[in-house]
Amino acid sequence: MARSLLGFDVAEPTTRKRGGMFLWTVVLLLLTGMAMASWIGSFYVVAHPEKPRCYRILQKLNQLKPPKHFAVTEGPYGRFLSAKQLLEGFPKSKPEDLVGFGKMGPAELAQKNAELLRIYLKNYSETKRSVPYVAGVFEVVEAYKLGVDDFFPSGVVAVAQSKDTPQVLMEMVFPATTASAATIQGFLPVGREITLERSRDLAAVLHVERLSDSRMVFTVVPLSYGSFQLKEGRGSFTLRSPEDLVDPEKGGSARNGINIEGPLPIVNGIRLQKGLAAHAEHRRKVFASTEAERPKANQLIGFRSPNSGSETIEVATPTIAGESPPITPPTAPIIPPIPIARPVTPRATSTIVPASPRPPLITSTAPLPERFPLAPRPVVRAMPQAPKDESVAVAPEPAKVPEPEPEALKPVVIATPAASALVQKGGVLSIKEASALVGSFDPASGVLLAGEFVVTGVLEQRVALRARESLRDPDADPTKAGSSGAMIIVDFPKGMLPPAKDTTFLREGKRSFLIKAVRRSGTGQITILAEDMRNP
Repeated sequence: MARSLLGFDVAEPTTRKRGGMFLWTVVLLLLTGMAMASWIGSFYVVAHPEKPRCYRILQKLNQLKPPKHFAVTEGPYGRFLSAKQLLEGFPKSKPEDLVGFGKMGPAELAQKNAELLRIYLKNYSETKRSVPYVAGVFEVVEAYKLGVDDFFPSGVVAVAQSKDTPQVLMEMVFPATTASAATIQGFLPVGREITLERSRDLAAVLHVERLSDSRMVFTVVPLSYGSFQLKEGRGSFTLRSPEDLVDPEKGGSARNGINIEGPLPIVNGIRLQKGLAAHAEHRRKVFASTEAERPKANQLIGFRSPNSGSETIEVATPTIAGESPPITPPTAPIIPPIPIARPVTPRATSTIVPASPRPPLITSTAPLPERFPLAPRPVVRAMPQAPKDESVAVAPEPAKVPEPEPEALKPVVIATPAASALVQKGGVLSIKEASALVGSFDPASGVLLAGEFVVTGVLEQRVALRARESLRDPDADPTKAGSSGAMIIVDFPKGMLPPAKDTTFLREGKRSFLIKAVRRSGTGQITILAEDMRNP
C-alpha cells in the first residue's frame, strides 16, 4: 500500500549524500575569510594613502581630497626648527618631541618618511603629532621646472643649502601653473637666498633623505601656498595649492594632481650632483672676487598678499643675479598731518620767534632781542593847582592819549636763490626740486609735483609714496634737502579709489599733485604734503 502510494517501500533503507554539507562549510568559510580580508583591507587602504595602490583606490572612490591651502594662523600644530635642530632635534621633554633626523637609522627614517607623507596627503586631519616646520636662511643651489614624472607635476622645485649648517640641503617645492613656472624659476638663480620665518611661513617637511656623503636633503612644501617677494628688489609671485591646480572651476586640470609614484626627493642622482658642483664653483668665484665685485645678496621672503589663493598668479620681472637689483620700498607708516605752529605776534616791531626749538621757518632780517619790550607809555604831568578863586578859571586836565596798538607783523619769507629759481620752472617740480624748498616753501605758489612713485602705505584716502628713483639711488637721504629720498604724503579726494600698496605709477604735466607744504620732522626727515586735484 505504502509502496503504491509513495513509490517506495517504507522498510527499505535510504542512502544520503554527506559530501554536500562539507562543500557548503568550505564555501561559508571562504566567504567569511573574504569578508574579513575586505574589512581589514579597507582599513589598511584608508590608513595608508602613501602607498601607490592605496592612493589610486582612494582616488577612484573620491575618498581623498588633494592637499589644500592653510592660512598662516590656522596651520597644523607643529614646531619651527632650524637646520641644526633638524639634525640634532630637541631634548625629549614630551613624547611628541622630535628626535633629530640625523640621529635616525635607515629603518626609522623610512618609517618617519611614510608618516610625514601620510599626514600630508590627509591634510593633517588625523594626527596629533607635532609637524616639523623649517626656519632659517638657505642659499639656492639650482632651480628646476617640475614635470609630469615628478611628485608635483606643475611648478618649480629649488634645491638650497643652509647658510648656518651646510650639511643640510632643503628641496623647496613651489606649486604653480605650468605657464608661471618659467617666471618663478627666474626668481631663483644660483646664490639667491630664501628666508623662512616663523611668523609667516609654514614650510612643512615632507621627506628626508640621507646622501652618500652624509648630507641630508629635506623636501619642504609651503602649506600656506602664499606669496613671495624680493626683499631688496622689485618682484613677487603667488603660489597655488594642489587643490586649486586640479579644480576645473579655477582653471585647473586633473593632470596637475599628485603623482604618487614620483620619486622623493624630487631632485636626485646625477642632476643633484651637477647642481651641487655648479653651486660650489659659484661660491668659489664669489669668495675669490673682491668686496666691490661681489653681488649683493637679495633675499626671497614670504609675505601675506591680498591675492593669495586667487585664481591667477601675480608675477613681476625678476632681478637676475649679478646685476644691481632695485631696492624694495620699505613699508612706511602713514604719517599723520603735522600740526602747523603759528608764530606768536608780539606787541612791538620785532622778530617772530617760532614755538618749536627747531630753526625758524620764517625769519626777518632784524636781530633777535633778549625780550619783547613794551611800547613806551605817554607821560602825563599834573597841572599845578591854583588858589581857589571863583574869578580865575581853572584849565581842564588834558585827556589821556590812548596807547597805540602796534600793527601785527606780516611774516617775511626769505627765499633762497636756488628755491626761487626752482619755483619759476613752469610750476611743475620733481621730488628733488620740491625737497630743496624745505623751510622756504610758499603754499600760495601753486606748484605741482611730478615723477614716478611707489606706494608704501595706504590709510583710507591718504597714501604714502616714495620716488622710484630713490629705491635705486644709494645716496637718497630723506633728511637731505635736494634729495629724492623725501617722503610724499598725498590726500586723494573722497570717491576716488587710491592706488594699492606696492604699485608704481607716473604723474606728469597737469596730472601732477598739488604741493601743499614741505616740512622737516623732529627726526630730520623731509615730508612733502600734496593732494590729488583730479575729480573722482
